[in-house]
Amino acid sequence: GRWTAAFENYSSRLHRPPVAHARNPIGMQVLKSSQSDSHDNEEKLSQEIVDLMSKHDPILLFASKFLPPATAKDASALYAWCRRLDEITDDVNADLVTIQQRLAEWDDRFDALCDGRPVDGMDAALAQCLQRNEGAL
Repeated sequence: GRWTAAFENYSSRLHRPPVAHARNPIGMQVLKSSQSDSHDNEEKLSQEIVDLMSKHDPILLFASKFLPPATAKDASALYAWCRRLDEITDDVNADLVTIQQRLAEWDDRFDALCDGRPVDGMDAALAQCLQRNEGAL
């Protein structure tokens, strides 16, 4: 799916200008709520990502304090997405078929995110990151 293709092609496109894609994930709509709910949800989401980073990569969390706030937010959103993907592949109790099924579901989840249907707040954070960094992929 798009997730695999994006990372396989990323390095080959680092030094070329971005190309318009038929299914460009940029411009997608993310989860919406009222303004006060949005602020509360954003704080809760930020704490969830901080908790995830604290548990799995406290050095990266520390290093993110040296980044400009917008960059740290985007890096954290990308980290959260990749960390949760890592958890699928690192599950020592899952057999190969189960891991392959979970990866297929994760690929579908990325497609949904790109189609403007993020499953949860961390997906929405990645969608916002992709919107802000349109030329990166």
